[in-house]
This record gives sequence, structure tokens and C-alpha cells, in this order.
Amino acid sequence: MKAVAGKIDLGDYFDANAVANDETQQFLSNAFVNNPTLENPGSAPGAVMYYDTRKSWRIGAGVQHSSNSGFAVLDHPYYISEIDYTTHFFRGLEGNYRLLGHMNGAKAGDNKGFGISVDQILFPTVTAFARYGLNKPTGATHKYAWSAGFEKAKLFPSRPSDALGFAFGQQEGTSVKVDSLTEIYYRFYLSDHLSMSPQLQWLIRSSRPDLSASAGVLEHE
Repeated sequence: MKAVAGKIDLGDYFDANAVANDETQQFLSNAFVNNPTLENPGSAPGAVMYYDTRKSWRIGAGVQHSSNSGFAVLDHPYYISEIDYTTHFFRGLEGNYRLLGHMNGAKAGDNKGFGISVDQILFPTVTAFARYGLNKPTGATHKYAWSAGFEKAKLFPSRPSDALGFAFGQQEGTSVKVDSLTEIYYRFYLSDHLSMSPQLQWLIRSSRPDLSASAGVLEHE
């Protein structure tokens, strides 16, 4: 049993993923670090409780103030819960499957949604990931989002610690068009304790107002 309380970020405890969850080592875009549809408050007062059966199953729940404030902590909070399952059904290789549900009391109609997060080892050096999330449109910023990709380790025999990552994802707001994003990185180690990750992002289509003009030119051409 694990319990944590204080000023926390629920993204550190829920929607984990072996391939897409750490912006210091893996993908940089927020669309691949956590599921955009969760829309959690970020760092704010809250509490988390997790129970690990030590037999493949884990269950957790969290509650958090809807803004970074120490006042009226229990007024319209954000709730999240998750069930995790670890299995070796695919050729004896480990896979992690997570089902999440959330409710944001600060949004209109106590906005609700669910999500899934999966990472599965396909080969000893290749791990794939996938995410999907769907929100009730009322009060939500994102209607749905999905992403998928992989990480390939030991791309070159002479560099066993390096890794190549690729991800593609889409998300749709409740009042805007679909965003599409691709990201590629290559993490190489300069020493045992120092690595660098050149990366490339391709924003195929964006609903951001500051990019709408350039996007319109590209679509017209």
C-alpha cells in the first residue's frame, strides 16, 4: 500500500507508460507524456492511494484541488482512479495495461472521461505503446486523443545503450479541428551518466490561433 499527500502532480502517479512518460528521457511533447484528455490540474494540494497485489494487479485513486490553492481544498475537486494489469501473455514478454477514469468537479457538469495506456514489449529490443482517451464534451477542452509509437533499443551493436523513439498522435478539442503530431528522437550516450536526444517534431495540423495562418498556407499549397 502506498499513500501520498501534499502538493502533488497526479501525472506522476497515473497514466504511466514505459515508452512515453518521461520528457527528460523520451518524448518532449505533452501529447505523448500523458493523455491530454485527463486534463489534470498539475501541481496542487491532493492525495493518492495505491494498492499493489504483487500478483499482476494494481489499483489506485487520487483526489486533488482543481487549482494551485490551499483554500477550499475539497470544493469541486478533481478525482481519478486507475486499474493496472501486468501480463506476459505475448511470447512471455512483459506488457502493462491500464484503465483510467476521471471526473473534474471544476468543469461544467462535473466533466467525466476515461482513458487507456498500454506498453508492450514486442521483441527484446522493441517496446510499443498506445494511449486513448475520451471525454464527455460538456466542460472539456479535449474531446478525444490517441497516440501510438515505439522505442527501439540497441539500434547499433556498438552502442547498446542508445535508443530510437517514434510517436504519432491526434487530438480533437470540443470546439476546434483535429491536431496531428509526429515526434522522433534518438537518445545517445556520451558517457555512462550523460546522454543527448536530438529530436524532430512535425506538427501536421494545428488548431492553435498563432499557427492558423501558416497552416492555412500549407493546406492551400
